Amino acid sequence: AQLEVSAILQGAKLQLKGIVPMDAQRRALIELAQGAPDVTAVDAVDLLVRLPPTYTVQEGDTLWDITVKLYGDPARMSALTEANADILTSPEALRVGMELKIPSNQ
Repeated sequence: AQLEVSAILQGAKLQLKGIVPMDAQRRALIELAQGAPDVTAVDAVDLLVRLPPTYTVQEGDTLWDITVKLYGDPARMSALTEANADILTSPEALRVGMELKIPSNQ
């Protein structure tokens, strides 16, 4: 995926800056940076998550998986469920191709 992210190496510290659409991508970039040769520290304070307005359900997705992928916090599942109450009558009603509204991470 094309992400708006930059990495600046300052000595042995790698500073990540930019915006990603999901917490899972943020965590993956940090993990990748931590494994880079000669990097002893990663600063990701300026690597921000800006959630997309919608998410299209993929094969194998569950509400829990989607919540963790987007927010990094399964406790946000109720907010996701409430925002989609019009199409998601129960967690079992989740179907591939459904377009879920994504409440902001505020």
